Amino acid sequence: LCFLFLSVVYEGVVGLGMLTIFYDVPTLLGYLLLCVGSVLLAGKKIKVEKLSFLQKVVIPNGLLISLFSFVFVLRAMEDISKLGPRIAGATLAVFYSLVAYLIVTVLRTRCENEL
Repeated sequence: LCFLFLSVVYEGVVGLGMLTIFYDVPTLLGYLLLCVGSVLLAGKKIKVEKLSFLQKVVIPNGLLISLFSFVFVLRAMEDISKLGPRIAGATLAVFYSLVAYLIVTVLRTRCENEL
């Protein structure tokens, strides 16, 4: 969400529009809901345990969302001109998972250092 906010602010100030290719709101919301649901179902109580579990599931969750997106891309192949943007949107979940992995790793390290 922070990346989404910064890209909207950057696009409004600079006006280049280059960062708009890096966010897809439905994919981002689906990814976030899957990650939050995974953590809630895990039943972890301590913050470090939650971050450790989240670190383990962010990349598989991104791959799962990307797989679902590719299924929708393959179902809508009648218009070849839209194939490129749809494939780009399907791969964004993998990008989100890598960014989330980096953020969760930093947060987990900070929490472990505080203990």
